[in-house]
Amino acid sequence: MPQNDNLKPIKLPMDLKFEQEPRTDFFNNLKALKVELVDCPTRSQALNVAWQYVKATWADHHDDTNPGTASLKELSANLEDVLNFRALPTPMERLGFTFKLSGLSFQEVTHIIRHRAGSFAAQCTGDRDLRDDPAVIPEAIQNSPEFLNRYQRLVRESKQLYADMTDSKAVSMMDARMILPKCMTSFYLMRLNLKDLLGFIAQRQDMQIQPAADNLLAAYMAREVLRVLPEASSRINFNKPDMHYVKTFRVPDGKGGHTSRGTNLYWPEPKNDIFEYHPEDSIYLEPQINHKFWKLYRENKISRDKLRYERLKLTFVKLNFKIDDDQIVEISEMYLKYLSSFSFLHEGSLDLLDFLSNKYSLHILSNGFEDVQNRKIKNSGLYKYFDNIFTSEEVGYKKPNPEIFDYVLKKIKKPSWSSLMIGDSKEADIIGALNFGLKAIHFNSQNEPIHDLCLIVKDLKEIKSYL
Repeated sequence: MPQNDNLKPIKLPMDLKFEQEPRTDFFNNLKALKVELVDCPTRSQALNVAWQYVKATWADHHDDTNPGTASLKELSANLEDVLNFRALPTPMERLGFTFKLSGLSFQEVTHIIRHRAGSFAAQCTGDRDLRDDPAVIPEAIQNSPEFLNRYQRLVRESKQLYADMTDSKAVSMMDARMILPKCMTSFYLMRLNLKDLLGFIAQRQDMQIQPAADNLLAAYMAREVLRVLPEASSRINFNKPDMHYVKTFRVPDGKGGHTSRGTNLYWPEPKNDIFEYHPEDSIYLEPQINHKFWKLYRENKISRDKLRYERLKLTFVKLNFKIDDDQIVEISEMYLKYLSSFSFLHEGSLDLLDFLSNKYSLHILSNGFEDVQNRKIKNSGLYKYFDNIFTSEEVGYKKPNPEIFDYVLKKIKKPSWSSLMIGDSKEADIIGALNFGLKAIHFNSQNEPIHDLCLIVKDLKEIKSYL
């Protein structure tokens, strides 16, 4: 056979690990799951597209399709009609959502790709050395010592066989990977138009389907949709997601205590299963510890020092990490000392402040500790944008108490009807402001439940279109 001198060596996407012992890290299959919304329309774009499409179908003149002629209330009502099939649903096909899914096992992916309407990009497994890739373990197996040991042993044995075949160079990596178990993980990009996405969420959140990673995946995706489009709340049954997923049964042990049994994440039937349900046994997005204690602080139920200590104490308890009180106090002090050294602004913050400061007088009203807040604002380079910085420690009241809003408005000599609150806390900022007669825009960066109290935005850049 003649030699081809034009052939060039192929550079593989990652280094091979010949002769290296495989390593396997195991993760809970639900905790390993991550969902990132990487591309989607803004709420403004969705409102405009829905209006243009609906009006293009029924309008007498092309000028009627201009969303600039409609109020925000009309645009929102029109989009809600589209989402609920009370108007032409075609606009939903123009609105694409792309998610990055990581931590999914090969088994779980088989459930997802059955939705043919989606477009998928998968991490290649053929020309990658997979000997160190992690594996996931279902909750029920994790809670069963006998099966857990056998499960982990077989996974490691299959990984070793994969490595041996690859190292031999008598078997290609593509053929060797056939021995790898379904619990191995990878990552994917998944794109769906809004119409198919809502259908996917409805199917995968169905309580009749065994709630597993794909079920939880739909719940994560639902939250992302609602952050962008609050009008979709009527299409997504998402009132109490924490009640949907239970990781353990607490079974009375007859001695006044409980033993925990693993479940396969199904909703137990009280008539058939003997158990006690405790909300803390839910695996779905438990309220963040820090937010919980800040809520108690603004309600004057705990002191500043109590907040600083208890939030760390509970965190270590949740992690099953033993630490003494002196260490917690020391960490708390170090945390506050160095917190202000790290300035992470939301995307679009400076652009929005440049826009607003040229048109309005800006002020900060915070429940945060005065010394920490001042350092954070200074280190973030935000001082120049604001005329005043008010803290609850200075005023003596905390948001949402009306006294703090009264104090600020008197200080800046502005009436409530001419003032606007932009905040990221529904309870402290939005409800507090509205109850005092201020207008409000909710920057929902904390994934709070959707409401109709005021305008909700996901991206700061959206605010400019409303002011």
